[in-house]
Amino acid sequence: MNSSKSSKQNVQKNNGTRRASSLLCQGSCFKIQKYQDVKYYEIDFYDLLKEKTDIIKKYTEMKNFLKYEKDNEEKDEDLINCLNYKMVPLDLNDSSSFEKILLSYNFDFNKPTIFICECVLIYLETESSDNLIKKLSELMKNTSCIIVYEQVNPNTAFGKVMIDNFSHRGINLKSIYKYYNLQTQLERYKSLGWVNVYINDMNEIYDYHINMEEKKKIELIEMFDEFEEWRLLQNHYFILVAFNCYNNINLEELKQFLTCQKEK
Repeated sequence: MNSSKSSKQNVQKNNGTRRASSLLCQGSCFKIQKYQDVKYYEIDFYDLLKEKTDIIKKYTEMKNFLKYEKDNEEKDEDLINCLNYKMVPLDLNDSSSFEKILLSYNFDFNKPTIFICECVLIYLETESSDNLIKKLSELMKNTSCIIVYEQVNPNTAFGKVMIDNFSHRGINLKSIYKYYNLQTQLERYKSLGWVNVYINDMNEIYDYHINMEEKKKIELIEMFDEFEEWRLLQNHYFILVAFNCYNNINLEELKQFLTCQKEK
């Protein structure tokens, strides 16, 4: 997955037709393409999207996978704009133009939507990321969810080293000191319009949300030599899930998963 400092992704799903639309994510999550009724909107800076477009156009397999046909592009010929996969050039620090630009790409705020932000919001100015989180909760007219993965706990000994490492690479984690732990992050999203908010660090995710079979596969692929160091690292990243419901849906299984209940 390619990294960038301002990208996001959202996935919309319809009850009945299961029509989906995706937006707000960092990098490319092409697994979503297995759902034929899903629309995926990838938002990023123009230059980064153009670079990705140039790479995709070099490979017939990629173009076929995305069902990319030059003659059928809807707009912005220099970027990929297929039926179910659309690149949207946008600086997320400016949320004032967010709605207008998305509407120009036929984004439907009336459809259920998932927003995926993988190490995205933390690179925005704190005021900008707060404004965006609030705007997303206000714009959606149907059940919506935001999933966030990013860094936390900058004030621990390990956290200070982590911050220094990012700084040496010219990367500034702009909101990490204002929202420095899981509790402040949880309160942040609730105060900005998201009713149901759940958050776990990556140790909790690994311990309680991944079954043993999957853990064995992961450990065969790669594992740190020092397990304690790996645990420390996982304590400094989190996944947050927040959602607002606009219709009657069964949330019990989702809530059971999100509240980190252990497998028996």
